[in-house]
Amino acid sequence: MFAHRLKVLIPESHEVLLRLPSDVPTGEAEVIVLAGAEARETADRSVEEWLDALVQDVPPSPVIPLGALRREHLYE
Repeated sequence: MFAHRLKVLIPESHEVLLRLPSDVPTGEAEVIVLAGAEARETADRSVEEWLDALVQDVPPSPVIPLGALRREHLYE
């Protein structure tokens, strides 16, 4: 297995272009991105915002009085 470590600065566009040394073998490879803790906090906040927006779009659940529920309704 061949590993090559490269530090990059991720721009606002979130696009990174990698040029690998010629001794890196060609063919299928796996790319892993390790970001710092501050990037993780930003990502967590955006996920929380996305979930909050998703919850706001969910219609309220219907309220059914307990007395209106019958065992036979389970088999309908």
